[in-house]
Amino acid sequence: MPTWTEWLQTAGCNVDATAGPHFSHSSTVVEAAALGHGVALVGRVTAGDYLATGCLIRPFGPTVTTPVDYAYYLVCLEGMAERPDIAAFRAWALTEALPDRVAMTARSASPTI
Repeated sequence: MPTWTEWLQTAGCNVDATAGPHFSHSSTVVEAAALGHGVALVGRVTAGDYLATGCLIRPFGPTVTTPVDYAYYLVCLEGMAERPDIAAFRAWALTEALPDRVAMTARSASPTI
């Protein structure tokens, strides 16, 4: 996840990112926003249900794309990757991530203005 400073710079906003409350967990951040305590900088998966129900909106319009220096990795002990439960979770996670991967590929292929 980018920091607020990185996100605001990418979005072209000149705002002090150090003001206001800070939270350690994304679930706390999105819940605070849902309760009216400000805005949250979280990923699509964390905000998905809140956005789908209309509880939260994207106040800055479409998603701001930051450099792809942020990633999640599925990790496990060596030799456990082929266990049925882990293989099933891996398959599910890849399926869930596919729309974002397709969108990222499309954005990187389109010309930048």
